[in-house]
Order: sequence, then structure tokens, then C-alpha cells
Amino acid sequence: MTLEEYQKAFLAGNNEPMRHIFEEYGAYCVENLQRKTSCGADDAKDAFIEAVMNFRQRILDGKLTELSNLRSYLYTTCINMQLARRRAGLQLVNHQERIKTEFYQIFNEEGSVEVAEEEQEQLFKLCMNTLHDLGEKCGKLLRAFYVSEQSLDEIVATLDYNTKDVVKTTKSRCLKKWRERIAEEMKLI
Repeated sequence: MTLEEYQKAFLAGNNEPMRHIFEEYGAYCVENLQRKTSCGADDAKDAFIEAVMNFRQRILDGKLTELSNLRSYLYTTCINMQLARRRAGLQLVNHQERIKTEFYQIFNEEGSVEVAEEEQEQLFKLCMNTLHDLGEKCGKLLRAFYVSEQSLDEIVATLDYNTKDVVKTTKSRCLKKWRERIAEEMKLI
């Protein structure tokens, strides 16, 4: 089929071309995607479905006007989608690991809480739970600074503080309060 024929069929609500695409190119794309990216069968199938839906939408939007090989287009789209998912997943994992490490360092830098390395996960959960006990003002400030990684200028603007110095002072007090709360909870465990 040509792109014009696909467009006419899609605009008419005809799903036959979609069925044809799945039957004709599905096995090839899924198998090769699994081999190339070492992903699971379900991830490969999801990527293929997204690639087909992306193809359909791009045709309907008029953004795809030339195509020499539909199989190559779908396969390349699958690879790009799978790699983007993997990068997004790694970024989330890296962000969470960085936060855990940072919390461990915050609470261990002054020796206020001694925590073995394998207990960092437990400390992270405890930190997030006790953050709610600090009150809205401290909780928002510490989340903005440590979790969202906002700069002092951003915190001044978004949380309605007067100056960066006020933010620093408040953060210091809240952090002290938070450390004390964590230490109390650690004694109960």
C-alpha cells in the first residue's frame, strides 16, 4: 500500500491496514527488537504497537509524506522507542539512587545517625515518611531542595520566600528538625 492508500483507509475508519501491518511486520520487528536490545517479549510487543500507532498518527497528521520501506520505518521506530524507555528508566533509577545516597550522607555527615550501607534503603523510606511529620513549610522546602533539586532562586520564587538567606536559614532549621525526627524513629526500630 502507498501512504495515500493508508491515509484514505485510516480516515475512513478502516482497520484492515492495521491488521495487515501487524501480521506482515509484527514478528520481524518483535524478534529483532528482542535480539538487538535484549528486552523481553512484552516490551518488544509494546514497542511495536506504539510504533504502529505512531505510524498511523503521523500519516493522519500529514507529517509522513515519503516512505521507502515500511518494515524498516517500523523497526527503527521500535528501537528508538525501546531505547528511550530504557534511558527514562535509568534516569529514574539513577535519580532515586542519588536521592538515597544523598539522604544517607545528610544524616551521616555529622554522625547523628549511624547506618550501615545495606540499611540505606530503609533510611530512605524512613526519610520520606518522616518528611510528612515536619509540617507543610519544612516538608515543601526540603522536598524542593533535595528531591526536586530546585535552586535557591527557584525556591524563593515558588515557595514565596523573601530572600535566599531566609531559605538557607529555614532549610538549616528544618534539616536539624528532620535529623532529630529520623534519630528518634531509628531508636524505635
